[in-house]
Amino acid sequence: MARKIPRDTLILDWTMNPSIQFNQSFSVLRYGYWYAPLKCAITQNRRVCLQAHGFFAAKKYDDAFGSAVLLSGLDHPGGLLENGVLFTGNGNHWHYLIDGLANLTVDMFDNYDILYVDSELSEDQLSFLKAYIQLLTSKDIKIQIVSGDIFALCNVCVPINDMANSKISRLRQKLANINTGLGALGQSIVYVSRKNSRNRRVINESDLIEELQKKWDVVSLLNEEMSLMRQLQCYRDAQIVIGPHGAGLTNLVFATDPRLLIELYCPPHQIFFEGLAATIAAQYHSIQCQPTSPDSDLVRKDDNDFIAPLSKVLSAMQAYS
Repeated sequence: MARKIPRDTLILDWTMNPSIQFNQSFSVLRYGYWYAPLKCAITQNRRVCLQAHGFFAAKKYDDAFGSAVLLSGLDHPGGLLENGVLFTGNGNHWHYLIDGLANLTVDMFDNYDILYVDSELSEDQLSFLKAYIQLLTSKDIKIQIVSGDIFALCNVCVPINDMANSKISRLRQKLANINTGLGALGQSIVYVSRKNSRNRRVINESDLIEELQKKWDVVSLLNEEMSLMRQLQCYRDAQIVIGPHGAGLTNLVFATDPRLLIELYCPPHQIFFEGLAATIAAQYHSIQCQPTSPDSDLVRKDDNDFIAPLSKVLSAMQAYS
């Protein structure tokens, strides 16, 4: 029977691994593997450092690390990636920005001119990534799109996935220097709508926006209807961002002077955006909402559509004002 991959929880063990050259913001795998679905680097001796790569919810990965599919794939990888940098984000907006763009540093490209990117990224995301890289380094970096689950690695740079202040600050500094070529929205209060999404829709959203607009100059945005360049421009002037839990709230990083994030959610509460707000020194206020189908068979109960308590949202805004 194939041996389960050990989960290494000490960075010390990772740094002493002979397959690894460990740096402050990245590891260089001399020989190893890349498990694309989990954005996980595995060394040649089949060890994984969850802590170094931001996988703190270790139980989530146990099944994958012991699965026959993964272990078989390590014996027969789908391809070889060599002498390049791995993009550790994916098509999800949060992971694209925070686990992808924010993890890139200029020193990663000192010895490489290839960036390996998942095929799931959209053309718009690829275009935005190219613009970001041009601000990061003057080198001509080739973006190579790869498709598959498991790859062998040879001399590949793997960014360390971390929610540190430094990487978010670096991301925001670079984004502030992107010239979108678009007119500014000039809006200080933005409501992020999910009305076209499959889940976490605010059923009484129109009533909520109407009540907000009675006292404040609020604009409602549908991120999916805009390019990333347009989103960057639209959120640059935002001081207050309001909306249901979802990747769209990540656009708070685009704001040059963020003051407040109001997150509407169904329990259980996720901490991603609270942490993001704290990282960029914005106030954070969460409001628990009433799910429309509390007994649904959804795998994640926080994916329920819900009804927002108007009075609580208005009170949160009033308290800040």
